[in-house]
Amino acid sequence: MEGLTEDILVIIQGRMGSKRFPGKTLYPFKGVPSLEYLVSSVQTIFSNKQIYIATSTNEENNKIRDYCAKSHLNCYNGNESNVASRFMEILIKVKSKAFIRLNGDSPLFDSGVLISMLNEFSDRLNLDLVTTSYKSKFPSGMNAELIRTEVFIESYKNFILEEHFEHVTKFFYDNSKEYNILNLEFPYPDYCNLKFSFDTEEDKVKLEKFFSSLTKPIKSYSLLEKLHLMNSINDVPAKI
Repeated sequence: MEGLTEDILVIIQGRMGSKRFPGKTLYPFKGVPSLEYLVSSVQTIFSNKQIYIATSTNEENNKIRDYCAKSHLNCYNGNESNVASRFMEILIKVKSKAFIRLNGDSPLFDSGVLISMLNEFSDRLNLDLVTTSYKSKFPSGMNAELIRTEVFIESYKNFILEEHFEHVTKFFYDNSKEYNILNLEFPYPDYCNLKFSFDTEEDKVKLEKFFSSLTKPIKSYSLLEKLHLMNSINDVPAKI
């Protein structure tokens, strides 16, 4: 994997101030912060020096800064509402060929998605963006985007809408005809409606059931095994 990951950063956006579930970024599942599961998945491919946690300067995110310090991870503190500016400032500061954008609310994210992206990006030299988030129908919590750095930096000056700054890559999808975008196909379409991300109390309950059902370390589970397990949890009727 060394050649595929050369000059590529991974930027994980996360904050503690979620309206639907405050503190979700570091909420513990089986005693482990939610963010750590995602980071551990990324670390199977990338070194710590390539991983950046992009949070905001708000005081409530001190817990994220403390976590990064203890975990020897890069932490960048930027604007709370202008998420795209956090990425822009990291990319200006740290030289890279491309970067991967991940959301910090994805504790079950599968590193195999990144391998597929990196292979496509390496094989097709004219790509601006490789994504699972546009037309690919990956399950929520299994999404990632790989963007060519020079394309992002050059395009940032054209961001106009509030949504462009909040959602980071929406500008590229709004102007998709101007960019060479590859949409990865989800290999298991029967499971595309499953949810693995962490946004609500209901998500917390399902994720707690998921982690309680594990019989081996989470890193040992394939994507298909995760899909089967989450599907079995969804099939269990809620207790009334």
